[in-house]
Amino acid sequence: KKRIRVKSRYPFGLVERTGVYEFDGEVLVFPAVRRVDVFPGGSGFPGTYDFEGKEGTGGDFIGIREFRKGDNPKRIYWRGIFSSGKLLVKQFSALETGKVTVEVSSSSSEDDIDLAASYVAAFIDNGYKVRLLVDGKERIGFGTGLFHRRKILRELALL
Repeated sequence: KKRIRVKSRYPFGLVERTGVYEFDGEVLVFPAVRRVDVFPGGSGFPGTYDFEGKEGTGGDFIGIREFRKGDNPKRIYWRGIFSSGKLLVKQFSALETGKVTVEVSSSSSEDDIDLAASYVAAFIDNGYKVRLLVDGKERIGFGTGLFHRRKILRELALL
């Protein structure tokens, strides 16, 4: 028999519990999932975000961007002009969510895989369609829900 030591802070992260278990067979350890910001503009996001033309007015406020030809003048962020010197607009999501592509390399570090897993979990938990690319090739297509999340996390665990 093999022995494995397991540590967990589930469910609230306040108390760490440790246990030693004996088992036969193999164990697949999923990447650590941490809390991350679901807006992928921040540093460290391992992929791309695609609104697919579905930026709208009915959804949540998602940020500020530079004005583009054809933008609705009612969405101009006037206070931003003074601080940036550029014409900016408020950006809102459409009521339909976008698609997120998370991309990793087969030689990614454990920390990078944990980060990718964290983004996968965060986006799927917020209703986004997520897919996984490994070395530029699609491993798992777009999908949503807990089963899809588990499928991607399993694939990341096998890297």
